[in-house]
Amino acid sequence: MLGVWCWPFLPPHSGGYRALIVAFGTLIAFYAYMSAVKLIGGQKSSLLASAEPLSAAVLAVVWLGTSFMVLDWIGSLCIISTVFLLSASERKQRQTAGEGTI
Repeated sequence: MLGVWCWPFLPPHSGGYRALIVAFGTLIAFYAYMSAVKLIGGQKSSLLASAEPLSAAVLAVVWLGTSFMVLDWIGSLCIISTVFLLSASERKQRQTAGEGTI
C-alpha cells in the first residue's frame, strides 16, 4: 500500500512549497550556521545549535498550538542541562589553562 506522501499523490502545486522548505530549511540554515562558526567559533556555535530542537518545540507550541507533554518537558530539561554543563566545563577549562600560564 502506498503512503500519502508518495510522489504520484502529491498535489501539483506543492512543488513551490517543497522548494521553499529546501531553501529555508537547509540551504539558508546551513549558511547561517557556517557564518556563526566563522564569527563565534565552533564550540559556541555547537552549543547554540544543540538548543535548536528546544526552540523548534517552543515554536510548535506557540505557533501551531501543539501540546507539550511530560516527555517533552523531560527532553527540554535534558537539553538545557546539557548546554549548561558543557558551557560550565568550557569555562572551567579556560580558567585552568589561564592558571597554568602564570
